[in-house]
Amino acid sequence: MKLPPTTLAADETFALTDRATTRGYITYTVSFAGDALHLPSSTSIEVYLP
Repeated sequence: MKLPPTTLAADETFALTDRATTRGYITYTVSFAGDALHLPSSTSIEVYLP
């Protein structure tokens, strides 16, 4: 499932809320397309919901 885009706060952080509908391992991936000053980037985290 793809979540909607978000914007950064003034301190360059962001937050989102997701209510998982399944148990087990869930992987979240965050991507940034890049801009004139920054290269594209992405990272992932895997969480386990018992």
